[in-house]
Amino acid sequence: MDEVDFDALIDLAPGGVDHFIGITPRYRLPRVFGGQLVAQALRAAQATVAADVAAHSLHASFLRPGMHGEPLRFEVERLRDGRSFVTRRVVARQDHDDVLHLSASFQRDEDGPDVAPSAPPDGMIDPDELPDNGWGSVLRRRPELDDGPHQRLWIAMIGEPSGDDRRDRCGLTFLTDSMVTTAVRRAHPRQIPAAEARRYFRTASLVAEVFTRDGVHVLTVVQEILIRAPDHA
Repeated sequence: MDEVDFDALIDLAPGGVDHFIGITPRYRLPRVFGGQLVAQALRAAQATVAADVAAHSLHASFLRPGMHGEPLRFEVERLRDGRSFVTRRVVARQDHDDVLHLSASFQRDEDGPDVAPSAPPDGMIDPDELPDNGWGSVLRRRPELDDGPHQRLWIAMIGEPSGDDRRDRCGLTFLTDSMVTTAVRRAHPRQIPAAEARRYFRTASLVAEVFTRDGVHVLTVVQEILIRAPDHA
């Protein structure tokens, strides 16, 4: 990956009223990384809401692959500005084609009980004991070698937490598309060795729960999975 840190990725340039321009650095994937697209789209939406509201949920649909080296244009539509909730819709375009549609809901902070519906799995290996197979200059990723129907991994942005809640929410968004789809591939009737899976399968997306290292549930990720063989398989 080009040596671009995360702050540079989400540092969008103004492109008009509620329009923003994002960069597309090159890395090992043949197209722009999906987590980058969603994180940049969220950043664009954040730029149009007040400082006292925070993103609490989003839904994104990938329409076309983004191309390296061509800027992305993020166009934000202000759907609703309520007393408690704010809603934005973002269209990411590249060379006049829609690449991504995102809807994001924001909420003003409210006092109330903090309930954790999920708990981290037992027996997680300390991340310092696992090899890092992350890529680029943005994230570290340390999966456990699990042969069961689930995949567990430690994942983190490179660098210290910034203390900027909006930036860190974009970081979490970036990470959601950085998790492996091994568990889904294992459930497929056609079993292909992991080393050859990229040759035979095209996969996208995941389902996951995200916890901090001390066990706090911070994020639930639900994405549809597509596994299909390319024409030559």
